[in-house]
Amino acid sequence: MRSGSGCVGSPTSPPRRLPELGKDKAVKELEPHDKRHLDAAQGWLGLGNWREANEELEQITPERRAHPDVLALLARRLIVAISETKSLGRCQ
Repeated sequence: MRSGSGCVGSPTSPPRRLPELGKDKAVKELEPHDKRHLDAAQGWLGLGNWREANEELEQITPERRAHPDVLALLARRLIVAISETKSLGRCQ
């Protein structure tokens, strides 16, 4: 590549890396109270009841809602809710 061409990744410059989110801080374990709510939410999602799962997730301490396990379950809850909404739309 020619220098000054505006292209990223020229041989003279190393490739840029995106920052890794959350890598600079140690992940704290969930407190037993929060872990119980997370486990209950997983159970509700396993039964396909995203509304009850949401109720359990809302009981998790706000500071712990950014925990990777909680975020993963929040994403699963969203997927289940969207799937349910789409399937209800097909039945009408």
